[in-house]
Amino acid sequence: MRKKIQATYKREIEEKPVKDAVFSGLLVVVVVFIVFIFGIRPASLALTQNIKFRNELITLRDQMETKLEIIKQQKIVMEAYNEQIEKIKGGIPSERYVQQYLEEFVIDASKAGFVVTKFSRVEEFPDKIVLEIDLEGQPNNLPTLIDGIESSQRFASVNEIKTEKHEVSTKVRVVLEIFEI
Repeated sequence: MRKKIQATYKREIEEKPVKDAVFSGLLVVVVVFIVFIFGIRPASLALTQNIKFRNELITLRDQMETKLEIIKQQKIVMEAYNEQIEKIKGGIPSERYVQQYLEEFVIDASKAGFVVTKFSRVEEFPDKIVLEIDLEGQPNNLPTLIDGIESSQRFASVNEIKTEKHEVSTKVRVVLEIFEI
């Protein structure tokens, strides 16, 4: 019987380190699995999401820088046109200064050798006024009159010119459009 006890004792003592090693190994595997599931995996997923977000931000920044360059170039172009825009604003007033234009027209007509006999409004639109102006003068001075109209500070368009020759002078009827903003 003593042999039997010794054999059992010897078997348990010899197998205890093996059992402990297997238990420790399983414990290590379980701990590594738990750490991977609750620690490494979420951290790696968060890292990949952060990298994607960072790349999107870089792309967005590059696009915005490109658009900023385009805006800077357009700003330079706009500044170059500011002087022309101011001239246009002077040529197309925001209010109906018809009397002022007619005064300028009378002066230009007299410089061309014409006398204004009649002004009348034909039509009135929100952005322009159509005027009919009767003049008397010499027909050879007509190009000078048209040059005066075209060189006026205010934008005007000559729609129609009619002439009637009389003994002493020629009657001229000019239909103009003057514009406003």
